[in-house]
Amino acid sequence: MVSKEICSLIKDLLPLYIDDLCSRESTEIINNHLKACSECGKEYEQLKKQPVVKAIDNDATELIKGVGNMFKRDKKRAIIKTVSIFLVVLVLLGIFAFLKVPLLLYKIEFDKGLYSGVTDTCLVFESGDAAKSNYSNEYFDLYIDAAMGKYKEKKAERTYILDFGKGKNIVVYDENQGVTVPTLDEHKKHFSQSLKYPIVYAFAKKGVENYGYSTEIAIPYNYEMLNDFLTSDPPEAKLFCSFEDYTKACAYYSSMAISVLPMGNGNSHYIVSENDKAVAQGYYILSEENTETYLLYFQSKEDLSKIYAIKLAGFTKEEAHEIFKYAVMK
Repeated sequence: MVSKEICSLIKDLLPLYIDDLCSRESTEIINNHLKACSECGKEYEQLKKQPVVKAIDNDATELIKGVGNMFKRDKKRAIIKTVSIFLVVLVLLGIFAFLKVPLLLYKIEFDKGLYSGVTDTCLVFESGDAAKSNYSNEYFDLYIDAAMGKYKEKKAERTYILDFGKGKNIVVYDENQGVTVPTLDEHKKHFSQSLKYPIVYAFAKKGVENYGYSTEIAIPYNYEMLNDFLTSDPPEAKLFCSFEDYTKACAYYSSMAISVLPMGNGNSHYIVSENDKAVAQGYYILSEENTETYLLYFQSKEDLSKIYAIKLAGFTKEEAHEIFKYAVMK
């Protein structure tokens, strides 16, 4: 009977026996044992069926090196990819800041600065009522109540002056003097030079379209649009908004910044008016000598290049209301 100790020793030597690494004497002993011991014989048959692990040769070494190099290349690609993503994000943030920050600054300036009272204090006057008229020149038909006093008429080039004395007068003149009103594109250079904070012209132009106004007239001459802006609250300048809302904000803030001087501090206010023939805008100013001045520029709806002005000095608000109410542009 074969002892367990011998079987255990033979089993330990079987891997070397299979790989033909045993000495001749050991091989002969194992041969004889396998013939006599069925259990070790079964162990031997099972070991022979297992795959043989060969020593790593030079080709395998090169393969390992290649895998290492591949990982190094992947690491470089990962670094390049990360840096590229960072740069793209940085550029996008720069573009975002360039487009949004000017609007945010204008919004702050409008809410807290000189513009804060513009829309709240804007005066709306009637005009174009043809029911009364007792004075006429080439620009307007006017009604001047006798209670306002007597006046002397003086005429200069494209100007009529009705002098009541003591600084009280009515001045009627041709503001645009027949000059063709430029288009928005023709006014582009002035647009860029006039802004305190940069707003992209193309977006402002699109905003004018989105508001429903024509781009065939430059912003300072677009009285209808400016009057709407003067009588409405400033649009929101949100970080995230629709493209349409963004372009409208561009149009609003660039228009107000280019064309509208800050008035609304108690001593000065804007005036707007509209009738069937004309759109008018202007301002009221109370001087340090408490002299009231009212000025309205009337723009013909049929010919936008036709802009006539009426300036009143020394009249009360009620008198100014009456004069403008019955002012009919020719």
